[in-house]
Amino acid sequence: MMKRILLLFWVLGVVLAGWAQTASERPNIFFILADDLSMRDIEPYGSTQVYTPHLAKLQAEGMCLDNMFNMVPICAPTRQTLLTGLGAVRNGAYPNHSRIYPGIKTLPVYMKELGYKTALIGKRHFAPVDAYPFDFLGGRDHDDGRGRT
Repeated sequence: MMKRILLLFWVLGVVLAGWAQTASERPNIFFILADDLSMRDIEPYGSTQVYTPHLAKLQAEGMCLDNMFNMVPICAPTRQTLLTGLGAVRNGAYPNHSRIYPGIKTLPVYMKELGYKTALIGKRHFAPVDAYPFDFLGGRDHDDGRGRT
């Protein structure tokens, strides 16, 4: 499990480094994490009851990671595992409502080093906040819906 997560971050880093020459050559990256979303709840994964044409288009034109697993089925540890590339026990974010260890680099840090601007829309639920330097935080519970920088 841990090896898969680390491999994902390594592959992502290699791919992004190859495209890091200019902003016009870098791909746009959208990472969507939804609470309580099962594999068959949206169209790209086979739902015939929920029509999600925009997600289906993103999946068809981009990359869809459909064989991913997380070690801890709990809110904050899941988010922090995905945003650090380290399992919850290794990054310190276990149990729920805990924080990562000092000095651990997170996905927004790596992305900024490659010249990307980062944003988080919606649920945050990670700590400490300064370890996750998103350029933009917006949506419910962060502001009035207009975003803040």
